[in-house]
Amino acid sequence: MHTPNPHLPAPSRFSGRPWCRPVLSRLALGAALGLALTAPPRVQAKTFRCGSGDVPCLIAAIQEANTTRHNTIVLDAGTYTLTAVDNTTDEPNGLPSITSDLTLIGAGAASTILERPASTLQFRLLHVAATGRLRLTGLTLRGGTSSNP
Repeated sequence: MHTPNPHLPAPSRFSGRPWCRPVLSRLALGAALGLALTAPPRVQAKTFRCGSGDVPCLIAAIQEANTTRHNTIVLDAGTYTLTAVDNTTDEPNGLPSITSDLTLIGAGAASTILERPASTLQFRLLHVAATGRLRLTGLTLRGGTSSNP
């Protein structure tokens, strides 16, 4: 019976197939690289800030927030007056539909107001899609409708 020499490396199962080890290494590296390239990039949650009454900023912030999760939009004190319909998802809406997890934070219910003037066409201020979640803090919603009249 043959006794293995402790000073020599143990034979591997690839000993008789010298081509096998480099091929398997390349396959493993290729698979790892392929997974890294096809995995969607992780997008970090953001905090957006909109100045007093800046409706275009609010619209842009909602649109960008919809591409990620757990975002916050901080609204400075002021009145954000919506005068036009942004979309008609489930009826007319003044702002883009919320499709992600979003928190709107105002400077206080008495000082941050999101409104539709009585002189404009009736529409909802906010619409939350089935995939969305909305939390409101420190602001007043005024003049919107809950359904199309």
